[in-house]
Amino acid sequence: MNKLMLLMCTGLITLQSHSAGMYEKSKKLGVNSHCLSDLKGLTDYLKPVGANLDFVHPSNPGKHTSSHISLQKGIDGSTAYIVSLNPKSNGCSYSYSKVVTFNTSNCNTIKEQLASNLGSNLKIMLDEKGYTIFKNLDNNVYILMTEPNPTTCTAIETQIVF
Repeated sequence: MNKLMLLMCTGLITLQSHSAGMYEKSKKLGVNSHCLSDLKGLTDYLKPVGANLDFVHPSNPGKHTSSHISLQKGIDGSTAYIVSLNPKSNGCSYSYSKVVTFNTSNCNTIKEQLASNLGSNLKIMLDEKGYTIFKNLDNNVYILMTEPNPTTCTAIETQIVF
C-alpha cells in the first residue's frame, strides 16, 4: 500500500519500448507545450534511443516538473540521458545531463577529440587528481570527466537553461 501511495504522490512512471522516443512519449503524457518544444530540440541534439523512463504528475502533467530518462547500449559502452523540464507561465526551464561510459577509450583520447572539435570554444576549468571539467564557451555546456581505470572514461555533459 505504501508503494502505491508513493507512486501516486511522485507521478506517473512509464517504461517505453525502443520504438517510442522521449519526445513522442512526453507529448502523449501531456507535458507542457513550451517544454515539449525545448524537449524536441534536446532530443534532436542528444538523439536518445533505448529504454526510457518518464516521471510526470499523475493528474496535471502540463503544470508540474517532469523528468525523462533514457538508457542506451553502445558498442564501446553505454549512454544515459536525463532531462528535467520545469514549466513556467511563459516558457520552460530545463536541465539535461548526458552520461557516457567508454569501455575502450581513455579520457586523454576523448579530451583530444573535444579539443579538435571545439578548439578555442573549449575552456578547461579543472584538470587534476583524475578529474577534468570543460566548459563550452558557446553554449555554457559543461563536460566533466574521470578515468576509473586506464582503458575506461566516464564523461558527463550537462546544461541548465532558465
